[in-house]
Amino acid sequence: MVEVMFDKDTPFGDQDAEIQRLMSISVIRQGAENSVCFIELYKTCENSARDIKLATGTGFFAKQRNLVQLITCWHVVTGLHHETREWLSGTQTCFPDKLKLYFVGREPETNRFVFCNTMVNLYQTIDGDKAPTWNVHPTVGSLYDIVVINLDADWLNKTVIPFKLSKNDAHNLIEAKDSVFVLGHPIDNFMQRYMPIYKRGSIASAPSFPYNTHPKFLIDATTRSGMSGSPVMLHQDPIHKAFRDGRARDLTNINVIGMYSGRESAYEGGHSTELGFVWRIDDIVEVIENGKRDIMPTQGVAIPKPNLKMGDPAMDKEGNFIPFTNIHQSD
Repeated sequence: MVEVMFDKDTPFGDQDAEIQRLMSISVIRQGAENSVCFIELYKTCENSARDIKLATGTGFFAKQRNLVQLITCWHVVTGLHHETREWLSGTQTCFPDKLKLYFVGREPETNRFVFCNTMVNLYQTIDGDKAPTWNVHPTVGSLYDIVVINLDADWLNKTVIPFKLSKNDAHNLIEAKDSVFVLGHPIDNFMQRYMPIYKRGSIASAPSFPYNTHPKFLIDATTRSGMSGSPVMLHQDPIHKAFRDGRARDLTNINVIGMYSGRESAYEGGHSTELGFVWRIDDIVEVIENGKRDIMPTQGVAIPKPNLKMGDPAMDKEGNFIPFTNIHQSD
């Protein structure tokens, strides 16, 4: 537990003085929530003093080769469904071109927590052409709803508190019925932008088995809009017995097991299934380590799924699924 201070560049605007006072006396402890950020998506409006706010989402931080990276969903930075390429919101008809991050960092000189926010451009000009700033999966691109944005600002590198992520084969160690927490931002108000909400749930499908031809699994949790891009963490309490088939499961190094990316759209009797998608951590780390720059998003142009029929590359001749990283798109 350390003292809290405000980033001198954090604007409160018209916020009530009482809100500032409450935040200034807040006690913040080191925890997973310090590695999560609230995301606002904006479209630059050249004919207005204010940019247009399009949507909100969640992201989280990692660090590789001394470079801070933001992880979130492809549909968060584009507004499009990652397969159909159609708008996810009935009111959004344009691409965001920048995002604003809100998070709690740590001032390196004083070791104090600080409320921070910063703008990040989603596009840049390369050789005269406009290009996205985010990376996607090296094999199947944005077919997987995962993006990684490198944040090269020196102050971010010193201030951000990243997760320590690695390929840990978690999908073969965790199983259906295990408890999880989703750390995200279903609430958009000024104070809550700096501190995510813990939503509890349980794994609802076999993590080692593909769901709808993708390396993701389902969780049973009451999630809400704004939580796409949230890290999903395995819940381990002192009473938790990590056994399978009479043998102990070594879950010591299992922490973040994936990223939440939205709810299953199927409805039963007019009620939501309350099932959400989670992309596996190993595929997220693959994008962190070997991701490639994405192409310009295009609305309405769907891309094919991996083909999982017998005889196709995703199955061997005995009908067994091969590793997801070797799945190729169908022609």
